[in-house]
Amino acid sequence: FNVKTDKSLSVEEDLSRRDGTFNAIAMDVETGEFIDPFDGIGDLQRKVIKAVRDPYERFEEDPLRILRFVQFASRFKFSIEEKTFEAMKMKAETVLTCASERIHAEFMKAFEKSDSTETLCEILIESGLDHVLFGDDFDPMSYNISEEVVQSTSFLY
Repeated sequence: FNVKTDKSLSVEEDLSRRDGTFNAIAMDVETGEFIDPFDGIGDLQRKVIKAVRDPYERFEEDPLRILRFVQFASRFKFSIEEKTFEAMKMKAETVLTCASERIHAEFMKAFEKSDSTETLCEILIESGLDHVLFGDDFDPMSYNISEEVVQSTSFLY
């Protein structure tokens, strides 16, 4: 896809092009005031992931945004706003148009930066992404590995 810059855009218009409300927050460097036209700060406080404006359009522009939302929800144990989640389900198959490297990168972030895969598995199943990405035989198992278990495990060579 092609990214075009336009210096004549207002900050609000620029923020309206972002994926999630959590990523559509700016700061006025002169006043220190936040510019938050989509209530991203409120969504962060409520632990909700929500697309900016129309989620169908956001996912049409870049289907990887679906996996980014899954990754963020998994890592931070956030919920996904209902309209955004419905759009994710409707657009789930479009993630197959993304480069495998980009898909892999989002999953690695979800796995490496989460302390549990439970939320990740739940979202994959509820959204239908499990079947889209892994086929009909996908049967996830969630593991929580505590630091104590890792430290108490020894390997003999």
